[in-house]
Amino acid sequence: GGTVTVTPTVTTIYTVTGSNGSCTNTRTVSLTVTPNPTVVATSNPTTGIICAGRNATLTASGALTYTWQPGNMLVPTVIVNPTVTTIYTLSGTNVSGCIGTTTISITVNPSPTITIAVNPSTTICSGQSATLTASGGVAGTYTWVPGPVFVNPLIVTPLSTTTYTAGGANVFGCRSFTTITINIIASPTITAVSNPTAICSGGSATLTSIGATTYTWNPGALVGGTVTVTPSVTTIYTVTGSNGSCTNTNTVSLTVNSTPTITAVSNPTAICAGASATLTSSGATTYTWNPGALAGGTVLLHRQ
Repeated sequence: GGTVTVTPTVTTIYTVTGSNGSCTNTRTVSLTVTPNPTVVATSNPTTGIICAGRNATLTASGALTYTWQPGNMLVPTVIVNPTVTTIYTLSGTNVSGCIGTTTISITVNPSPTITIAVNPSTTICSGQSATLTASGGVAGTYTWVPGPVFVNPLIVTPLSTTTYTAGGANVFGCRSFTTITINIIASPTITAVSNPTAICSGGSATLTSIGATTYTWNPGALVGGTVTVTPSVTTIYTVTGSNGSCTNTNTVSLTVNSTPTITAVSNPTAICAGASATLTSSGATTYTWNPGALAGGTVLLHRQ
């Protein structure tokens, strides 16, 4: 044929023989074959495996100019962030305009979804504790900031509102993080006093508390900022005060002193006018006799 298509793999001299029916002649033509470039694609990380949300760096070599697909990126080094496993095709062109291609696969492993459960609540009173439990990762891979780092669940007693970050990894080694805030409500500062602090058996005292909005006293389940008590023995009273959200307690001790059992006798029990009798008492430490305001355990009474 006058026109043919050839695909030589090396430089080749072609000879054409032409005939007009009676005579023939020949000519030659040389076709130079320039090799295609051997392009190389590498990745960082070198395994070609990343976690979801992470980047990989792809680097090309072996040619003069480059094109990456997908993305139509025209530089030798590109940063990619695929959301799913993706095969990237690299085309490289040399000075002769010849093109070489290669592919590289970037595998995307899923990252875990880390969640935090809180007991009892994300809002607690000062001095109380909350238990934070992370889930969604592999046991033994959880970390907390602030810590202890490698404990799960984590028991916290923050002094003020604090944000905690939990991290966990899955079986692919991919790690995710999440946060939770524990809000602190101030507990009331309770003051409790007794007036008086000591009473005699059968007597009463007034207990008073301040620092909250509602109060309950025990023993007795007495309600109010001020209550009156009549204990029979020395008693420690506990007052629980609430400000509507949080409670706190304080104690006050009320001493009960026993009342003496007094005996009193007269010797004799009957006298004549002008005679005397002796009055004797026991069971206490000091004594006063009336009428007469006579002091002492034994007094002499003289009747006119």
